[in-house]
Amino acid sequence: MEDKTSEESMDLEAKLLQGSDYNFIQEKIKDRPVNKKKLVRKMLLTVSLAIIFGLVACFTFIMLEPVFSKMVDHDDEIILEHVELSEEVSDDSEDITVFVSDQPIDDASYEETPIADMSLTDEDMPSIIGTPAVSGNQVTIIDKQELGLEDYRLLYRQLYVLSLEVNKSMVTLYEKPSISETGEINMYSDSASGLIIGDNGYEILVLADSTRINGVENISAKFCNDDTVDATIKMMDPETKLAIYAIKMSDIKSITASEYTYATLGSSLSTTLNGSPVIAVGNPMNYGTSVCFGAITSTDNILQKIDASYQLLTTDIYADEAAQGFLINVRGQIVGVITADGHPGGLQNLAYAYGISSVKNLIEDMANDVGSSYVGVYVMDVTEEAKANLGVPMGAYVTRVANNSPAMNVGIVAGDVIVGVGDISINNVNVYTQCLRNYPPDTELTISVMRYSAGEYKEISLNIVTGEHEN
Repeated sequence: MEDKTSEESMDLEAKLLQGSDYNFIQEKIKDRPVNKKKLVRKMLLTVSLAIIFGLVACFTFIMLEPVFSKMVDHDDEIILEHVELSEEVSDDSEDITVFVSDQPIDDASYEETPIADMSLTDEDMPSIIGTPAVSGNQVTIIDKQELGLEDYRLLYRQLYVLSLEVNKSMVTLYEKPSISETGEINMYSDSASGLIIGDNGYEILVLADSTRINGVENISAKFCNDDTVDATIKMMDPETKLAIYAIKMSDIKSITASEYTYATLGSSLSTTLNGSPVIAVGNPMNYGTSVCFGAITSTDNILQKIDASYQLLTTDIYADEAAQGFLINVRGQIVGVITADGHPGGLQNLAYAYGISSVKNLIEDMANDVGSSYVGVYVMDVTEEAKANLGVPMGAYVTRVANNSPAMNVGIVAGDVIVGVGDISINNVNVYTQCLRNYPPDTELTISVMRYSAGEYKEISLNIVTGEHEN
């Protein structure tokens, strides 16, 4: 009976579920349809608000940028001033009146003047009574007075005092000492004599031969008062090994800044330089700081380098084979940069130097971080005799071509005479070198050469893409 009642109850429930009033329970609920117009209106409103916000932000930044600029210290924004070197050319052919006392020196009453108290004026120099008559290169002394040993000594003392004055414009460059992981102290072994040539408003610039400290990363510079600061290499010329080093002016103590001076460049092209007395300062003996005296014995030697040639001054100063430093004249002007390059055979122990006039433009380019184009030829001037007797055209005569150079790639050979670069006529090596300074590396140029063929010189134009000197 109970089973029958249960079955009837289940049948009744099934019938109720199948009724129309409960069919909604079995229907599928669908998503609300998208209102595309309303969505587009929202997107347009969002974009409009973004544009308005951006314009307001830009306007606000533009108006407040001057205020922010004053609040922020622009340490990374450095404007370097252009460095330009000048030579002080002196005329030694002027009439010179030298006065010398005719009173003998009383050795008993003579008191030596300390070096620090000695002046560089002519008043302290030994005097000669009389006025020399100057005519061309000849000097005639009207009244003569013999100089004694004491006068000779005083002359050398005056030269030494002058070298001390020039030392104020010099620094010693060397590798900073360091400590290894094992605690071993690595002290510097090599150093270079540097010359302060100027500044660019942010750093002082030092000229030095980089041979001894080439590849050194951590460099220190010691001033004349032993104050030491960090230095970095700015640019190095791979041919001469001359380099410019930079010292931040902000790193220099105020007391040091008041003591160092900038070097004064003289002229190595003076007709009276040959035979003139000079002083070798820096490190001519390759042992600490040293000073040597002597005279210029020749100014006509030429050192051929790639795409340039430089004047080589020879002296009678005994020096080390690895000598470094500078030659100064009796006015304290720099006339040469001592180099170990170009020593004639058998004369290694004499001091040689690049004439300062021949490397001045190179130094100036390095100081301003300017690189010149590389062609890859060794050149020399064509002499008047070669032109007159052999018919060689005036220009830069190619003596050798560097391997794998742009010049070799376009077919320039030894014996060619470069007579034009672009629209500029070339009549000597100096013009050729200066012309290349006007073009940066990777410049396409037309080089005109005169080539000897069938008994005469014929002009050939070659298109060349310049390279860059490798350090």
